[in-house]
Amino acid sequence: MLSCDISSPAMFFDTLSALHRLQQEQYHQHLVSQKPKVVKKIETEDFYQIQIFKQNGNFSSYELKVMRTFGNQNLVNLVVESRLDGFRKVFQFREIDIDIQKIDWQQFKNDNVLVLNIPKKIKYDVDDLIKCLKTNFLNLSPRSGNTFTTKERDDKKLNEKDSSKKQDVFKTLAEKQLESEKQESVRREAEKLASIQKQVELQAAIREENEHQAQLKREAERRALIEKEMELQLARRKEAEKKVQQEAEKQARIEAEKRRRLAAVRERKERAKEEAEQRERLQATQEYLSSLFGGALFSQMQDFATTKSTPQYTREKHGDLKDANLLSSKSPSSESSVPKESPSLTPIHQENEEEHSDFELESIHSETDVPVPDSNIHSLKRHPSMEEVEDEEFVVLRKKFGN
Repeated sequence: MLSCDISSPAMFFDTLSALHRLQQEQYHQHLVSQKPKVVKKIETEDFYQIQIFKQNGNFSSYELKVMRTFGNQNLVNLVVESRLDGFRKVFQFREIDIDIQKIDWQQFKNDNVLVLNIPKKIKYDVDDLIKCLKTNFLNLSPRSGNTFTTKERDDKKLNEKDSSKKQDVFKTLAEKQLESEKQESVRREAEKLASIQKQVELQAAIREENEHQAQLKREAERRALIEKEMELQLARRKEAEKKVQQEAEKQARIEAEKRRRLAAVRERKERAKEEAEQRERLQATQEYLSSLFGGALFSQMQDFATTKSTPQYTREKHGDLKDANLLSSKSPSSESSVPKESPSLTPIHQENEEEHSDFELESIHSETDVPVPDSNIHSLKRHPSMEEVEDEEFVVLRKKFGN
């Protein structure tokens, strides 16, 4: 029995198609087996015999025709046909070999076999016939009148016996033929089933191979997608790391700028603090000098310190020399108080910013070189230089006669 795996719809439809083809083939074989066919052609010494087998039904529609051929008058065609069953067979004999008038039908109903008996013509040799007659004449003996009757009866019995033997032989042959046909049919069916099973297995193997190839293809596509996704993730990670690095560098620059600004602020604060300390020391010095020499010297020292500590006191502003000359045109006591003031102004000058130090030094040294347009100015006492102030740090008053 045909068996296969029908777990999948494709296998089920393949098996169903194979079974449908098998049923069609079996039905075709059944139709072929239902048709009448010639199973045996037998020749004996006395007759020719043709056996026709039919699966079901009778032979009432079968007909025999004896027809002469046009090409050869010595040959005759025996045509056995049935329009109802669609059966037609032609057998050819020589006319001198058969007795056409004695051809007859014989049916075996148990086996459903139709037998066509075609007797042969008896041929006599003349010489043999003469010898036989002569022998019979020489051996002739008196007999009763019923001799021929007894002989006819014996011949009839012999014919009946031969007929029964022939029927037994035909029956045996038909049984053997049916058995062999059944075995052949079973063998062909087994071969067809094996072929169908082989085809189903081959189709299943092909389908399995196709599924395996499709699975391999899907696996390759999945791996390609995974690799592509990994590459994209790696690119995004590198981009993120690059952005983080740029952000860190930017933050570092911002922090550096912030530290630089904080350092500048601290430096300004320190400078402001130092300037405040210098002003406090100057204030203390001024108060001390004021307590010693009075308010006039204090005001002159305050104006001179203010002029020395101003950042705009540069070489380009020589136009302010008039104010400086006015300050120097005061009393000799005021002029002599300048060397006393210079030691306290030196630290203030040293604490100013670096960019103004050169201009202040040049302006201090240039005071002696600036020409005085007014004749009254020549009699004024010039301010001492920084070197003189440093040398006369402890000089409180200095005055020259005759200038």
